[in-house]
Amino acid sequence: MEMLLLISLNIFWGVVLVNAVLILRVIRWIRVTNETRVPQRERAVRPELMIGASAPEFKARTLAGQPIRLDNYARRAVVFIFVSPHCESCRREMSTLTKLGPLAKKNVGVEMILVSCEDSTETQSWLDKIRTEDRVDVTLPVLIAPRGKSDFLEDYNPSRLFPGFCLLDEQGMVQARGPIPSVEWWKLKRNWEGITRPSSLMLNQYR
Repeated sequence: MEMLLLISLNIFWGVVLVNAVLILRVIRWIRVTNETRVPQRERAVRPELMIGASAPEFKARTLAGQPIRLDNYARRAVVFIFVSPHCESCRREMSTLTKLGPLAKKNVGVEMILVSCEDSTETQSWLDKIRTEDRVDVTLPVLIAPRGKSDFLEDYNPSRLFPGFCLLDEQGMVQARGPIPSVEWWKLKRNWEGITRPSSLMLNQYR
């Protein structure tokens, strides 16, 4: 009889312990879920970056891991090109962007910077694949701003357009932004290439 009572008590406390562990795990899951939902709600109501507005601060890193902030580009005109290793359009545009970067710098003094939404390992693997399979050596500077770890993408490219761009002048003011390709991008591209003569045929294909 005492043995049965002892076994029953062990079973009872075992069930209590298991239930307590399960309850703690559920509480932890709810807490983590709520914590992740708050940033998502904040991003959902985050306003679009307006033309003429001051560019917001951001944090990113180079492929080598060096921290980069907006101050690193003070008094310099830059265009950030937002790309993703999972974006086929980004890959197709890379040959054009690689050629356009030096022209933009030479002709109008605009520096072209690629901004990847994935980590350095995945981004470097993607760039290596472009070099070996597409024979395109991407020499443009690359910044790493992974989603969830940096607000760069949400602040500068809230619509998550890939590829997309944001052009800042020397005072850190937003001059243009949008998808690639687009009419606005085409105009900038022609200017950077030193081509000022309009082409209605080219304009129509981006409408």
